[in-house]
Amino acid sequence: PTLQTAEVLEPEGKILSAAIGYQFSSELYNRYPYLDVMYRHGFVEGLDIGVHSVGGFSNFLDAKFRLYASGPWAVAVGGLAGFSFGGEILRHIYSPNSYFEMGIPFYLSFRPSPTFAVFASPKYLFTRYFNLGNVSGVGTALGIAAGSEWGGILEVTYIAHFGDFLSCSPTLQVNTGVFFRL
Repeated sequence: PTLQTAEVLEPEGKILSAAIGYQFSSELYNRYPYLDVMYRHGFVEGLDIGVHSVGGFSNFLDAKFRLYASGPWAVAVGGLAGFSFGGEILRHIYSPNSYFEMGIPFYLSFRPSPTFAVFASPKYLFTRYFNLGNVSGVGTALGIAAGSEWGGILEVTYIAHFGDFLSCSPTLQVNTGVFFRL
């Protein structure tokens, strides 16, 4: 959930980020704190790729492609895929289950100054729990980022879930993090 602005790193640009957060849900097994560590690398003009790990158990690869950038406005689209070993402690107790997840995020950001940005990231997620079935999610992240060479992020993500589970309650994630250009 870090660096969800629509900005894309320049070729050979590198950034490292770490965020801590908490996921809220009406279901006890789906509430937990988390740590997300990410590395992003700019490959070609308008495309960067990131790898991130949530608690060491959920690992993802994502790409972000810039569609539009003019003045303070930017728009990008992305894709992500990852695998979880069922390591979130409460979720693991509820169902020792691994899953595969894919998503399509859309990024919008407004940067009125070089050191401040506001962003939204609507997204669709598809999760295949190997023993429980499929769940889809639709939602958005909203947040602010401060800094340029290093800085911080504060974001909130809401996802509504639907699928094969008897109960697919929505989740709300709140996190804060830091980033450093390398």
